[in-house]
Amino acid sequence: MAVGLLLFIAGLVISLTVGQSASIGLIFGIPLLIAGLVLPLFMMRDLLQHNVVSGNCPYCDAPIKTSDATIRLNCPNCKNLIEIREMTLQRGE
Repeated sequence: MAVGLLLFIAGLVISLTVGQSASIGLIFGIPLLIAGLVLPLFMMRDLLQHNVVSGNCPYCDAPIKTSDATIRLNCPNCKNLIEIREMTLQRGE
């Protein structure tokens, strides 16, 4: 993220200082700005993915499929509280 911030700031400085008098500043400044915005998103792509958690309800053994972003849910069959911990379905507290 720090590299992205440095690229963005460098692109901004080049675009605003050198880019006003010559187009060469814009040729180098605009790609640096874009790289500074895209690089952090590219580096964090693994954090933005959701994994599917599937298993059986710990109370009634009904099949459940959800995302790892879910912390708690109620079983659609028995309505008991289920918690998602370490990619497994566990009884809620």
